[in-house]
Amino acid sequence: MAHFNKQRKKWMYDFEINGKRRSKYIVHPETGKEPRNKTEAVRFETLIRAKAFAQPESTPHPPGDFTVGMAFDAFTTRKKGGGNWENQKVYIAELARFFGLATPVRDITEQTIWEYIAHARRQPIMVYMGGGKTKSEAVKLRRDSSLYRPCKSGRTRADSTINRYLDCLRETLRIAYSLRDSDGRMLLSNPVPVVPDLTEPEKLPRPIPDDVLWQMADRAPAHLAWGILLARLMGFRKGEMFALTIQQVDFQNGGIWLAAEDTKAKRDEFIPAGREALELLTYLVAEAIARKTEHLITYRRRLRRAPGEKVRFTEPVPIKNPRTAWRRVMKELGVAGFHKFHHTKASFVTAIAHNATAAVTQELARHRDYRTTQRYLKVNNQAARAAVDAASIRVPTATALAPSPKQESQTEDPMFGEMTAKSLNLMVGAAGFEPTTPSPPD
Repeated sequence: MAHFNKQRKKWMYDFEINGKRRSKYIVHPETGKEPRNKTEAVRFETLIRAKAFAQPESTPHPPGDFTVGMAFDAFTTRKKGGGNWENQKVYIAELARFFGLATPVRDITEQTIWEYIAHARRQPIMVYMGGGKTKSEAVKLRRDSSLYRPCKSGRTRADSTINRYLDCLRETLRIAYSLRDSDGRMLLSNPVPVVPDLTEPEKLPRPIPDDVLWQMADRAPAHLAWGILLARLMGFRKGEMFALTIQQVDFQNGGIWLAAEDTKAKRDEFIPAGREALELLTYLVAEAIARKTEHLITYRRRLRRAPGEKVRFTEPVPIKNPRTAWRRVMKELGVAGFHKFHHTKASFVTAIAHNATAAVTQELARHRDYRTTQRYLKVNNQAARAAVDAASIRVPTATALAPSPKQESQTEDPMFGEMTAKSLNLMVGAAGFEPTTPSPPD
């Protein structure tokens, strides 16, 4: 009978014909018009029942007709143009090659999915060889297949990367198993195969100490030094920061505006700036005006010159990714591979967490989920730090260590003149062990 679905705000019918249940939204079977009230809903349902009884029972949908190619077509219809579409195209291409576009979807089982996982784990990490060009620009110069090569270390794909492909496969199967034909019958009747979620290593963001940040900024070229300092003071992501323009700076409200299409969360955001950040922004805006460019951070290469000749630079260009300069600075400091640029954001989040509440920290970190913020705060867990301090070893006082009259006097030992240990050597000595030999000076 006709009933109103409050959640979906639509009239629906639900009845059986020859033991087969039919349930769907109520619309006029000829015009497609939706009912405006219960009277129309009952009348439309009567017409639907009459049409259903008049039609002979059709044969079940052949289970092998729906292929992997059709499933990816359905996935593409829903996902094309989304924020992650460029990556999803890569996932679809590999999954289609492995399973085969003509393969019936019902042939994808949990066993074949694990066979794909084993195949993916053997794939080498591929390095992009397009230089500073975008992929579309590089394709014009060489074949698409020559844009990547296996990394020299021979590393293979990690489970965390494979999970991105499995997410695509899981969503494709979910869509495929929810599709119906024109008669309302499910296209696929067998159970949906389980796509596993592989265990990923839980890595914490690693804040960079301020003294190390200053060393980085001191050794870095100007465009990278500005980026390091601005990210530390305002918590920018790399892609956001190096795309900043003069128009985004708002000195009246004291911060920077980010458009929804330029942010990870796809929403407009305002980033407040502290006193030091505003001083740096004032300098960067003045520098951009002097260079006659709208971008706050640009790169200029110094041209070779003869002795006594005036210093000249190339035209300023925006920065997409200061990867080369970052690696050089890390290598000079002896911490190559230890820090990523995103660790500057971890430094910002842990710095504000010292004084701000968890809610304010999450807001300034611009995290949708507080669980993400918690990963940043683990290194600044004050309760854990207090607990560790409480677990310190208490060194006996001189009175407790004083020898009995029957024992040989040890008053000549200077350690017994101290009430508590002042250093690790004294603490180790008080425990009755010889201190280790001190290391020679560097």
